[in-house]
Order: sequence, then structure tokens, then C-alpha cells
Amino acid sequence: MKKPYLKKIKNVNGFVVWYVDGTWVRKNLDIDFNNWGEHYRFDFIPEKEFWIDTEYGERKESNYFIKYLLIENELMKKGVKWPAPNDRANEIVIKERQKEERVKKLLKKNKDELLKLIKKKFLKKYSGKIKIFLVRGWIVRSIFDHNFTAGGHDFVYDFIPKNEVWIDDALSPFERQFTLLHELHERLRMKKGEANYGAPFFSSEWASATSVDSAHKSACKIEVYCRNHSASLGKMLLKEIKNNEKFIGTK
Repeated sequence: MKKPYLKKIKNVNGFVVWYVDGTWVRKNLDIDFNNWGEHYRFDFIPEKEFWIDTEYGERKESNYFIKYLLIENELMKKGVKWPAPNDRANEIVIKERQKEERVKKLLKKNKDELLKLIKKKFLKKYSGKIKIFLVRGWIVRSIFDHNFTAGGHDFVYDFIPKNEVWIDDALSPFERQFTLLHELHERLRMKKGEANYGAPFFSSEWASATSVDSAHKSACKIEVYCRNHSASLGKMLLKEIKNNEKFIGTK
């Protein structure tokens, strides 16, 4: 099997940190691999390695991803049950991010000013009543939620305005249509009340406690299909856009 390694970043606390081909990992190993990962969340990652997807955003965030992974790995190795390792790592890393002068300045902005800075590009091609934006993921992770990865919408993140879908600029341009398809499908199922969100990164205990037919799982299925049948992507994306338009309504 092909290995996804692209470039060694550094050694830290006994771990080798690698940039990897996230597109390959999502297609061949696990659709839920996002900006980073370690062994206890993804057992195909060797125990003494951290994997970080290639960063396409304006800011390189690998140091924060590594800090998160060190905390998560330590807690999960000790047997701390999910989602506590995620919550603790998220809390610590956001505090670290907010010590930066550039982030301190952002925290002084009002909501409207902050949203203007977050929104990097309006994706008119895919937008109608549902507005699609390419966003500066590093700001979202510094201010709102360090676990914002790939994309999100107003039914999962309360900081995303009503009837909007955000795509993280840290994703490669190739990945963005797949993520948009995922987010629109997931959003529609939640909007229609057909399924709850579910949890993309969970222990077996958490999995058994969530809806079997979660919106996230359903979106993963359609995304996996299109990654393996790329000729269908355009048609299926158009369908999801139109279906979301039909159910615009209120949040």
C-alpha cells in the first residue's frame, strides 16, 4: 500500500511529526481524518507518529496541532474516555492561541468586524439562498473552536450565521467540493429533522450512544461515494444545493 508521507516536520517528545497527503488518507483509510491525527483516534497511524494534513491556509498552524495531539495522546493513553481528551486539548490550545498579539487584536473586534475578517471569499458559483464562504480557518480555530476543520454550517456551529456554509481555507482546492457536498447533505438532514449530527471522532462507547443514522455518517457515505466516482460529484453537488434551497426556512 502506498504511504501518505510527504515531509517530516520535526521530532517532538518521542514522536515523529509528518505532513501527509490528507486526500489519500481520506479516500483510502478514513474519511474522518482531518487536519491532524494520532494513533488513539486513528489506529492506522503508528503509535509514535503524528500526522498533519498539508496546510493551504494563510497561516501555518502545525505547532498548535502538535500541542493538541500531545495532550490528546497522553490522556487517551491513560484511558481517559472520549470526548474528555478533545475538550481538554481544545481548551488549552485555544488559550495558547489567544496569547498571540494578532489574536488579541481579533478578540477586540465586534461580531460583524470579525465575520468580515473570517470570510475570505464568497463562493458565488455555489451560493443562492444558502451562502457559501471560503473562510480563514486559523481565525475560527483561534476564536471559536479549535476543532473546526474542513467545513461547517449553521446547524452544527452556533457562530456560523443562519443559512451559511463555511469551507476551511486550510483544505486543498481539490478537497473543497467534496467538503461542500458533505456539509450541504449533512445540513439538510439536520434541517429536516431526519437525523442528529452524531460525532465524527468517537470511542465505541460514544458511537453506541449516538444516532446510527446520524447526519454526519450519512454525509460521509455520500462523500465516500463521490471520492470513488468523481464523475458524479458535480451532479450530486447541484442536487444538494437545490435541496437546501427548498428548505431555507428558519434555523
